[in-house]
Amino acid sequence: MSTREWTFSITIWALVLVGAFAWWRWEAKAPDRRGPLVVTGVLVDEEHLVTPEMQAASEAMADRPAPGFVAESHEGRTIDSTSLVGDRPVFLVFIKDGCPCSTSAEPFFARLHASYGDRASFLGIIDGDVEVAKRWVTAHGTTYPVLADKDLEIVRAFEVQNSAYVVLIDKEGQITAYWPGYSEEILREMSARLATLTGQAEAEVGAEQAPELPYSGCPFPLDDADAAVAQEP
Repeated sequence: MSTREWTFSITIWALVLVGAFAWWRWEAKAPDRRGPLVVTGVLVDEEHLVTPEMQAASEAMADRPAPGFVAESHEGRTIDSTSLVGDRPVFLVFIKDGCPCSTSAEPFFARLHASYGDRASFLGIIDGDVEVAKRWVTAHGTTYPVLADKDLEIVRAFEVQNSAYVVLIDKEGQITAYWPGYSEEILREMSARLATLTGQAEAEVGAEQAPELPYSGCPFPLDDADAAVAQEP
């Protein structure tokens, strides 16, 4: 091997080693991932498919007054839902800490927020205390407030079963749409409804990257929470 070839080989190996070290450092500093950032195509976990019963129950929740709630956000602010009525539409995202489905759906909700957040209030509802809400926001880069719902009071009030449920409330405080999960079609519908309620042009939110079939998230432990409340003195 000539000196020139030897030098070239050494250079290539040095670049490979530098790249591998940079990747290792990035992985070491990256936040804990609870699931893929985006789930594309058709998922294979049939356990999380939206059932006809879930769809029917969700449709029955539309066109009724939204329950009121008061909760603390990850920023330490107290959010009273009554203060939002009459101002702008409200988009509620229900999150279960540690659920890969919530993690997979988050980038799509972030895109909706980026497109309509100037004229609609986006709020996440997570099954934990304020510290859990803070951790979620930090890990996922969530750009809208996430409210602590440790005792599942808001989850129960809206009759939510699983994470990745979304509720859209109009300016009059009425539930105008209630989705038991997400899919390409559902995300397009979310965008279209937000565009109508905010008076904006419909935005492209990358819905084609979402599952083709409607998927819900992990179930909230409502029976366990009810049992815990019943046991309190």
